[in-house]
Amino acid sequence: MTTKLIIFVVGPPRTGKTAISNHIAELTESLHTTDYHPTQGVRILEFDRQIRPDGGKEHTIACELWDCSGDPRFHPCWPVFSSTANCVILVTSPELRQERELDTLCKLFPTLNERQMVIFAHNGPQKSAKLRFSSGMPLSRIPIISTTLDNEPEAIRSEFDAFLAKAFSAYRESRDKEEENIMA
Repeated sequence: MTTKLIIFVVGPPRTGKTAISNHIAELTESLHTTDYHPTQGVRILEFDRQIRPDGGKEHTIACELWDCSGDPRFHPCWPVFSSTANCVILVTSPELRQERELDTLCKLFPTLNERQMVIFAHNGPQKSAKLRFSSGMPLSRIPIISTTLDNEPEAIRSEFDAFLAKAFSAYRESRDKEEENIMA
């Protein structure tokens, strides 16, 4: 059985959203490119992933990954689209203090819980900064994964698959509750 999930990849400009998206979708041969081309609006990538949620049987997830521009001029469009998201990857650069931007982006997805969100603290070439939020921030409840395409690029796909399994379980639970409410 195949389930479709819509995954938004959001974050401030120049944090590696497109590089991560291309790598997850297996669309790139070269992991290292110095050319920067800002995303205009959104790019939608479609691909399938095999996951085992909760260690159970294998499921096919038809991923629709929305690589969203970090340019603030596109932010007014996001509330219209964000309601379609089943899960979100927030991408940030740990060496930059971007808590306010991430918090604002997180609030665009009020129906999602922390199991449906993950923060990829993406380190560019030759960087290894760590990311932490104060415990009072809503972002502190969202898992933070340090990512890099330099040392272990396959770890990004493994982390994505683990996140996708959790997000799928949360999606399934939400759908089951909706069905129960309809039947009641």
